[in-house]
Amino acid sequence: MPVIKGCCEYYQMPLPQFEYFDSLIVARKTWPQIRSHKLTDLGSHFGIEYLAHDALEDSRTCDQIIKLAADKWGVTSVEALLKACGTKVRRF
Repeated sequence: MPVIKGCCEYYQMPLPQFEYFDSLIVARKTWPQIRSHKLTDLGSHFGIEYLAHDALEDSRTCDQIIKLAADKWGVTSVEALLKACGTKVRRF
C-alpha cells in the first residue's frame, strides 16, 4: 500500500477508496512452520511457477496462495478465511 500512497502523493492525485486484506498475514497464520513467507519462497514451496516482480504474476501467485490457504482451513469465503486467520478486511 505504501507504493500506491506514494504514487498518489507524487502525482497529487486523491487516494483511491478500496478494501483489501494482507495475504502475508494469511500465509503466516496458515503455515507458521514455513521459514519464509516471501511470495517467491511460497511459490517455490508450493510448486507455483512464478515470475517475480511482475504485477500480473504477483496477483496470480497471491491468488493461488490464498486458494491453498482456504483449502487448508476448509473454508469457501474470504470472510471465513480471514476469521480463521484472525485478521480482517482493511480500508485504504
